[in-house]
Amino acid sequence: DDTPELAGFDIDISNRRREDWGWGSGSVLDKVWVEFHSRNYNFGDSKRYLFYMNNLDNSNSYSNTDLQIYLHDYETGASYLNTDFQNADVELRIYSDRYELKLWNGVELNYGHSSWYLDVFVPECYKDALSGLCGNWDGNSDSQMASDYQNDPDAFGDLYMTRRTSSICTHGQYFEPCETLRDGPNGAALYQEALTRCSSLKDGTSQAYLFDSCSFMSDKQDYFNVCLFNSCIQDDFACGTIYSYARSCLWRKRSVAVGTCGLR
Repeated sequence: DDTPELAGFDIDISNRRREDWGWGSGSVLDKVWVEFHSRNYNFGDSKRYLFYMNNLDNSNSYSNTDLQIYLHDYETGASYLNTDFQNADVELRIYSDRYELKLWNGVELNYGHSSWYLDVFVPECYKDALSGLCGNWDGNSDSQMASDYQNDPDAFGDLYMTRRTSSICTHGQYFEPCETLRDGPNGAALYQEALTRCSSLKDGTSQAYLFDSCSFMSDKQDYFNVCLFNSCIQDDFACGTIYSYARSCLWRKRSVAVGTCGLR
């Protein structure tokens, strides 16, 4: 988070499982978002830049990639697609197997799309000032996970376990949050509330109009399914999926603009 002394930054990722079951089956890091300030930061400013990496390859091959790498400047409206870039605030270098993003405040991201890793380097001045799933970087590795599950990582994993064959995941029982919700006290009403929270992602509902401009998106049902799954776990878990859909819609529109209008 921003403070008068420190310019904050936001990092978000999205993974997808690939199931070719050969040498390289597993989960791949398909999307990365980074929002950050310029070096002329003043407390209360909106973040000036958005970096976005999207893997367009939807195959089940673990190693296939078709990356789109964007850098967008909200202040000037300029967008840069799949190209190296450098100014006083940011340096982006794209290589055949990775990219490197260096920010003016010392934050660095290194992403390798052959082995699907993302390394984030943060300078000392951010110690005890971070937030999110990885904790606040207080030097205590036991606290580097959401506090509700820091002593029980299996419980955290079980929250997001989906129905799959036993050959994929052997720990615990498969979690069916919506079935559990419907079978519990006041289940029908609570399940309807979960549906309503995700209704903007479902065609034919009263809230579907919110994404009328995203009708070209072919995976809306997939987002709805994820949203409903999360919404049945906890009310506010729906928000992240809806936000991800909105961002994906925005960047697919911008990719068309960059490709046809020659935006720089």
